[in-house]
Amino acid sequence: MSIAEFAYTSSVNRTTGKGPHEIVYGIRPKQPIDLIPIVAHYRVSESASSFATHMHELHKVINDKIK
Repeated sequence: MSIAEFAYTSSVNRTTGKGPHEIVYGIRPKQPIDLIPIVAHYRVSESASSFATHMHELHKVINDKIK
């Protein structure tokens, strides 16, 4: 597949919100950034982790009240 073809088939259409590849195959094509291996060692922000935990608990409470 040429770079131009890849760019076209992965571009999102304003009306459908999907690209031609996603419409035909049901999945978005992998972008070059998706092919870069993720480093196993990374630092997690304490405040981000705390916020994520808070949001998780909040979603549980809301979900229980909805049921």
